[in-house]
Amino acid sequence: MNSNKLSTACLLLLILSTSAPFNTRAFASDISEIKASIQQAALRKLSKKVNAPIDKLEIVYTFKPTFRTIGKSGFGFVVVDKRNGKIFDIAVDANGQEMNIEKLAQQDKTAYVSKYGKLSQGLFEKLADTKPNDQISVVIKLKVERQDVKSIQAPVTVSTDTQQQTIENERVVNEAINKIEELGFNVNGDNSSPAVYGNLTPAQIRAIEKLDIVDNIDIL
Repeated sequence: MNSNKLSTACLLLLILSTSAPFNTRAFASDISEIKASIQQAALRKLSKKVNAPIDKLEIVYTFKPTFRTIGKSGFGFVVVDKRNGKIFDIAVDANGQEMNIEKLAQQDKTAYVSKYGKLSQGLFEKLADTKPNDQISVVIKLKVERQDVKSIQAPVTVSTDTQQQTIENERVVNEAINKIEELGFNVNGDNSSPAVYGNLTPAQIRAIEKLDIVDNIDIL
């Protein structure tokens, strides 16, 4: 919960929702599908936290925080203070109790990694049904340092920033290809993602998963 911007916890949930392979999601939801008692419980808790009259708080957006690996979900609300336009967010469970999104997201991520490693759930399950010599087409997403314009002292143009990111992506892809070739496997690179692609056996996928440069692996 924060004023004028979404909280770090809410932003974390939205980021995890778009980053494979974790099972944490923030689905948009229709307020008409949420019981009035749940809405009021959220507003009452938020009213106390931000010291604002409940009748001055208005729900402007709803989402459904879902932590599939640990089997928990709830109801999220983005709320505006009609007096000054300040924005807040809060999430509650089915009993109207406030949820710690940041803590739950971390628990879900930890549980996911413990169970699936760097593999998507679909790939993890497919490996169990794949014969040792059969190949699976996969995409291997790589860890990359994102270029931050704000950290650069001198002003830079968007094109310059894009060039810097392209150079970094290319470096990471080449490094990954070299490391995978050292293992005796062949893959193709994509600098835009950055990622590498290949047809690999279950054992090869497991070997590549151990590389530090690998972020996650999914079925192509």
